[in-house]
Amino acid sequence: AIIGNTNAGKSTLLNALTNAGVLSEDKLFATLDPTTRKMVLPDKTELLLTDTVGFVRKLPHSLVEAFKSTLEEALLADFLLLVLDVSSPYVHSHWETTLAVLEELGASDKELVAVFNKADLLGGDVVALAKVRALAPEGILLSCTEKTNFDLLCQKLSLLARRKNQRMELCIPPDKQELIAFLHAKGKIHESRWEEDGAFYAVADLSPVIRHKFEPYAVRKH
Repeated sequence: AIIGNTNAGKSTLLNALTNAGVLSEDKLFATLDPTTRKMVLPDKTELLLTDTVGFVRKLPHSLVEAFKSTLEEALLADFLLLVLDVSSPYVHSHWETTLAVLEELGASDKELVAVFNKADLLGGDVVALAKVRALAPEGILLSCTEKTNFDLLCQKLSLLARRKNQRMELCIPPDKQELIAFLHAKGKIHESRWEEDGAFYAVADLSPVIRHKFEPYAVRKH
């Protein structure tokens, strides 16, 4: 789930990663409904990225429950992409606000990747960059408009996604050719061979999304 304060560039990031064509405007609450799009990483890993409504400072307690339902995707997500506008003079406040809202929503234990957007607007200001880096040393500085450092972000997304994968030893019968083709297309195969009876043996990493399709043919899980 892509989270962060309003106008940080969440929808722009989703558009840049998936060519989703989601509304992206320079105003508060441009995104009022969560939007989910599929992204295929260079290593064939598939992700579902969800854009969420922007966080606001000092969220009134009367709105917390409403935000919980709106941000359900963030609560259920495997990990969060926190987008921050580094050109904003309130970037540090936005960082603290987001962490506070996550705490209030019960999602503070989620794995979080800091994405420092609009880095191109800093103009190489070393001091400003250092202050931003101090918030999250492993955060990724990028520009959605110029698509800089997207390769680093994709590497990080791939690493996080692979942690959710499970390695399985499979023996798929010969009459399940469509499933075998699906395994080649969606799984990461490390070892494979055709058995004498025509069955397809493979050791492959499978994501939680497709794992259930292969459960009946699992010889062993790692």
